Amino acid sequence: MSGILLIWGTRPEAIKLGPVFAALQERGALAASLCTGQHTDLLRGTPAETDLAVSESLGFASDGNVMRWITWVQARLGEVLGRLQPDIVVVQGDTMSAHTGALSAQLAGIAVAHIEAGVRSHNENDPWPEEKTRVAIAQIARWHYAPTAQAFANL
Repeated sequence: MSGILLIWGTRPEAIKLGPVFAALQERGALAASLCTGQHTDLLRGTPAETDLAVSESLGFASDGNVMRWITWVQARLGEVLGRLQPDIVVVQGDTMSAHTGALSAQLAGIAVAHIEAGVRSHNENDPWPEEKTRVAIAQIARWHYAPTAQAFANL
């Protein structure tokens, strides 16, 4: 492939990456899109049905067993990355799909771009993993696309 691969799997990622993928295609960029399958029903009415409809899908929905999901998806992503050999992997936000996509790309020696980088709650005791996920992706990504000046400063 040698190009850009967008990895996504949740409603927020579809909403935010759909226009990015459409813009890349309009400009003739060599780009592909891969859905992990993390969300299913929540994707109705999003760019998953339009701009991202051409996405390859791993089809593995999250059922609450985070470690099993991450292990399975990371193995499949390794296979897909080996087959497609993109130059850049793009992830968005703070989801399991974003983290697993970034980590899989790093393990394959592929550069990572992180959209919506630098957003922080600064609450490491939060029961949800988003803060730790964003920090982990920030340590992997080569390019950070922060949505605000404060988010940029957090990087």
